[in-house]
Amino acid sequence: ISHMIPFVVAGGILLAIAYLIDTIAGVSPGPDFGQTNVGAHIFHILGGTLALGLIFPVVSGFISYSIAGRPGIVSGFVGGMAANTGMFSLLYFLSIKNVINPSIADDMVNNSAGFFGAIIAGFLSGFYVNQMKKWFAKMPNSLQGIKDMILVPLLSVIMIGASMFICNIPFAYLNIGIGEGVTQLTSDKYKYILWVIGGLVSALMAIDMGGPINKATHYAVLGVLLKDMTNTTAQTLMASNIVGIMVPPVMIALATWLFPQKFTKADRQPSPANLVMGFCGITEGAIPYVVKDPIRVIGSSVTASFIGGALCAAIHGVALAPEGGMISYAVMGAACWKAIVCALIGCVFGAFMLGTLRKKVPSEYALLGKWKGIPIGPGVGKKKKIIEVKK
Repeated sequence: ISHMIPFVVAGGILLAIAYLIDTIAGVSPGPDFGQTNVGAHIFHILGGTLALGLIFPVVSGFISYSIAGRPGIVSGFVGGMAANTGMFSLLYFLSIKNVINPSIADDMVNNSAGFFGAIIAGFLSGFYVNQMKKWFAKMPNSLQGIKDMILVPLLSVIMIGASMFICNIPFAYLNIGIGEGVTQLTSDKYKYILWVIGGLVSALMAIDMGGPINKATHYAVLGVLLKDMTNTTAQTLMASNIVGIMVPPVMIALATWLFPQKFTKADRQPSPANLVMGFCGITEGAIPYVVKDPIRVIGSSVTASFIGGALCAAIHGVALAPEGGMISYAVMGAACWKAIVCALIGCVFGAFMLGTLRKKVPSEYALLGKWKGIPIGPGVGKKKKIIEVKK
């Protein structure tokens, strides 16, 4: 995930700039919104097609790299590209040859295995390369160059290609099902519980900090929005979606400032970066805190995101840009303030919830300055006892 973050940052902000340029140029929301003005179209291709298009190959490639080392990079990246290419599947080729229903080809063209498929591709690629290392372990040293430059890359790419040729089918239909489910939720019969749906979307965005649930939810809402940019319900769900992206990192940054006695100095240092990443729509900055304290951080993030997303849907905040955080809110028009206020409410609530739930850390790790933090929550009065035990 850490290797993917720069691509998300650059692509998301560039895509938001494309929407902003079209908004300034007076372009009304529609299927080509963000691509009408020449400048907007350039930013849309650069951010949406190129930068964000590399997310899945990067995820798959570096999962494979973490398992098999450098030999796993080639097949990992190819597997990620295959996961992002719906046409690379058995059903597509059977469909275009009229062996099965020709309409299935359209499903495969418009849908890919996505983030779930990229994760599977990364693990399979790493496994295949590790197996090949065992197969070729007894090769003479004089042939090592052939193994590293030809045999392993060629065979691993063939194997991952054959795997994704089949794996793309169930994961593509899984994403189709998620998208159809979100589409059904945007119908008028659910408008009275839109605040619940908005809260759930926002909570799902925060539950795994940029992981597969986050990505699946995001691309499902994005697919509904792209089908009809004028659908106000889809715009509202995208606004709640962005609230869920922003809340975890911003909430954590606020908690480290309001309750510094609950965090070590090392935990407080990344706070400014977390704040910036959160406002730019990047959730992954919260991951290091989740690793250290998963129950409290995830619990606070999901609760705060649900509150912010539900409020956003209840007062009909809207978003036209799918990425970019606060930058994307700049293209929301009259409803801009609604989404911003709801996001900030969620962040503040989450900061106080996390700060209250966490325990104080020993003073030699906290290294507090003049600001000692808000003195509430578990651990108050234990500082002296901890120091005495250490002495």
